[in-house]
Amino acid sequence: MFFFNEDPKLSEKEIQILYQTHPYLIESKFLNQKIIPQYSLPSGFADIVVFLENEIVVTELKIENLNYNHLLQLKDYLEDVQSKFKDTKIVRGILIGKTPDKDLDSVIENISFNIKIMILNRDIPIDIKICNICRLANDLKNEKCVYCNNNSFL
Repeated sequence: MFFFNEDPKLSEKEIQILYQTHPYLIESKFLNQKIIPQYSLPSGFADIVVFLENEIVVTELKIENLNYNHLLQLKDYLEDVQSKFKDTKIVRGILIGKTPDKDLDSVIENISFNIKIMILNRDIPIDIKICNICRLANDLKNEKCVYCNNNSFL
């Protein structure tokens, strides 16, 4: 189980383990899907790759403020995945970290991939609790489980 405080010293590895274990915290449709952590690509290792029916989602996790270099790293991974799987699936990316540099949104618009930015503890929880019934992770702030509507947590 993972229970994090808003500790700025939270490591990238801890964040990776949290979302590899509970990828549905990133997007609910990742529940019960095939995920591969540290997916090996020619340009490096993508933190999490999720294989959905018609798409592949490459997620890159950072613990610092998101910047241009992080975006370029994700773009390289997306190009590698697209090249590997040709036109068989849609490829998109998710970049997770702290508040991005101001110009990052305009740079994303010029990239040929669909990329979503998610901010830790704003768009995606790092403080979690586990539902007593379905055993899925929920944001610590939730009064009821978003998956089974139960109000009892471990």
